[in-house]
Amino acid sequence: MSPSSKISVDTEPPHNSEKDVGGARNGVEFGPAERARLLRKLDWHLLPLVTLLFLLSFLDRANVGNAKIAGMSTDLNLVGFRYNIAAAVFFIPYSLAEVPSNIALKFFRPSRWIPIIMVAWGSVTTLMCLVNTYEGLVAARIFLGLTEAGLFPGVTYYISLWYPRAERSTRIAVFYSAATVAGAFGGVLA
Repeated sequence: MSPSSKISVDTEPPHNSEKDVGGARNGVEFGPAERARLLRKLDWHLLPLVTLLFLLSFLDRANVGNAKIAGMSTDLNLVGFRYNIAAAVFFIPYSLAEVPSNIALKFFRPSRWIPIIMVAWGSVTTLMCLVNTYEGLVAARIFLGLTEAGLFPGVTYYISLWYPRAERSTRIAVFYSAATVAGAFGGVLA
């Protein structure tokens, strides 16, 4: 799915003083009813998928705490600060890879880059079942941070491509609310 360059629902004035035919930015002008219908259609096709991806990402991120309770500490001999290091090491590559991921997003297009990082994230998550040492857990958490880094900023950018400025904040709030839902139900699903 990628936004069409021929249709615009932006209510913002163009950056230059020239207007297209008919007074619209890209040649298509919508009335209030058509605009609302288009936004509703975008809401039903775009938001559920990206919100589900973020929900699953947050569930996976917090799952290491549930695994500790389920016996991971004894299985992997996580004594002292080993568990804390394994839990915290995720955020180092996560924070360092966000900007390069956004650069790649612009280079590859969101319709390609977001699925690429989601397949990579799913692969890393699936392969974490093979971890049987502390070092393996740390390496898996590093790769998990690398693959998850581009999701939130990438989807935020993706939403900004589809929605006009006045509508973006509500859609980003719906998308971000998946983190709260994941926190509420993460323990139940463990």
